[in-house]
Amino acid sequence: MADQPRIAAVIDIGSTAIRLVVAQMGSDGEWTRLDRAAMPVNLGRDVFLTGSLSRESMQQATTILTGYCELVRGWEVPVDSIRVVATSAIREAKNKDTFVDRINMRTGLKIEVIEGIEANHLTFLAVQHAVAPMKAEFSRGNALIMEVGGGTTEMMLLHRGRMAAAHSLRIGTVRVAQQIQPGLSETDRMDQLIRDNVRVTVDRLETEMKFDRIRHFVAVGGDARLVARAVGTKEEDHYWVISRDRFDTFLTGLRDREVEELVRDLEISYSEADSLIPALLIYRLFFNATAAQTVIFPDVSIREGVLLSLADEGNWSVEQQFAEQIVTSARNLAR
Repeated sequence: MADQPRIAAVIDIGSTAIRLVVAQMGSDGEWTRLDRAAMPVNLGRDVFLTGSLSRESMQQATTILTGYCELVRGWEVPVDSIRVVATSAIREAKNKDTFVDRINMRTGLKIEVIEGIEANHLTFLAVQHAVAPMKAEFSRGNALIMEVGGGTTEMMLLHRGRMAAAHSLRIGTVRVAQQIQPGLSETDRMDQLIRDNVRVTVDRLETEMKFDRIRHFVAVGGDARLVARAVGTKEEDHYWVISRDRFDTFLTGLRDREVEELVRDLEISYSEADSLIPALLIYRLFFNATAAQTVIFPDVSIREGVLLSLADEGNWSVEQQFAEQIVTSARNLAR
């Protein structure tokens, strides 16, 4: 029956990790997570430094994806309900076609290398769903949605709940780490580098929307969720809220800690600890440029956006929304 729940799986090949979610989807667009997994990879470090994926990283990714295939088979997910997306690291790799072909031959998985604007759209779908209880508030003011990744920072500016601009910025945790030079302490140098990048970006984006008129700040991504779970207040099923002061205090307390301390105190992996500080510095600098008094942390990612797109295939309103986003981005680029 068309209205019966179905099981779907989404694999997200990112710059620093390959992540999987398996979910049972209802006819109302809601989902229940059945399983999830995340394994660190060095894809971004390869590509952003040399321009290509190394043989070792491709083998590492192949091994992880082979394991995910076994997991997905265990859940009896239909082939047409499995979607694999790859973002900036694969998109920028000179040998991406070799990688995509090799994964397909070894695992049978078909990888979709998505552009920044589609990544923005999928993230927007997930956030829109997660913060649905705040729809009325969003419709009365401007909002900034951000996701800091290893290679890029995806950014969406919303005017009264509708997309006003969308950008994929070439600043991410892996790129920042690679640009750190000796001299100042690593955190101070990182902070300075990010400040320079953010200042230029905010000046450019101010032509599209004044940052001091942005009332809602939404932080998406694994690093953001770590903060939310540590010090956030759970408002609804799908999101947390943290005040400006509490977010500042939390980041200040982390700044000078060693990776080993972060791993121990926050109970996270070394890969997560490596990206946490640069990601939070990027979030904070953009957040401080706005008039928002709280950070909203949805418990979603691009993977949940893909699940929603699977549930809404053929939905005219969703397709129209994506078309409007493309037109808006094209106008901003032309301007």
